[in-house]
Order: sequence, then structure tokens, then C-alpha cells
Amino acid sequence: MTTNNAINAPIKYFEPFSPTISGTSAAGVGTYTTQVGYWSGIGNFIYVQLKITWTAHTGTGDMTVTDLPFVCRNISGYDPELILNIEDVLLPPTTVCLFGHMTTGTSTVVLETIRSLGNNVPISMEAAGTLHLSGVYLK
Repeated sequence: MTTNNAINAPIKYFEPFSPTISGTSAAGVGTYTTQVGYWSGIGNFIYVQLKITWTAHTGTGDMTVTDLPFVCRNISGYDPELILNIEDVLLPPTTVCLFGHMTTGTSTVVLETIRSLGNNVPISMEAAGTLHLSGVYLK
């Protein structure tokens, strides 16, 4: 008889964390008016939901969300994507969809768009904006 460890895995509920916005070229700093994140875990599955509102950010390059509660498991072919809603941020022309792409082996999410041409384009760092992000990944 085999044991299903997922059924016996400990469950944690609504643990808070403080996500941040960073640029890929220069991380920068900003003023956060909302910086709220919650995570739940079942075994190695981590569910996150967050909202960040920032102003006066000095980061440059592509926009990322950093400081998620756990490092994403680094497995060949594992490519988790999270749901993204963003406000007051300039998006590339012909954007049809937004998503967060979890970078395996890190606790960082790269923010991207899918354009009508079918190609993914990173979202450039903005001095101010609001984003909501939710999804699941393996730790």
C-alpha cells in the first residue's frame, strides 16, 4: 500500500508577506501606499494573492514582483504563470492579455503581455501604478 503524502500535507492559511516591485536593470525603490500579500500552502503548492500600489519608483528595465514567500522549484519544463491585473501602467500597443511569469529558482515574477501578434513582451518599469497578482506555484 502506498501513502499519498499530499493528503497528509500540512495546510497553512492566509499567511501575510510584503511583496515589492523592482526593475530588472536597476531594482530601485518606491513609496508603497498598498503592499499586501497573502499565501496559503498545501504541501509544496503555494497559493499567492497580492496587491501593490506604488508611486515615485526609481527602478528601470522590465517590471518584476519580488519577495514572494518561497523560491519557485527549479524543474526542467516547469513554467508557472500567474494571473495579473494592472492599473495606471503604460502597456505595449496591441496588448491582449497580461500575466506574471514565475522565474524558477527565485521568488520573482516577471510581468509580461501577450500581443495580438502572439509574442510575449515584458512590461516596462513605471514610476507609479497598481497591480493585482494571484496564482499557484511549487516551492
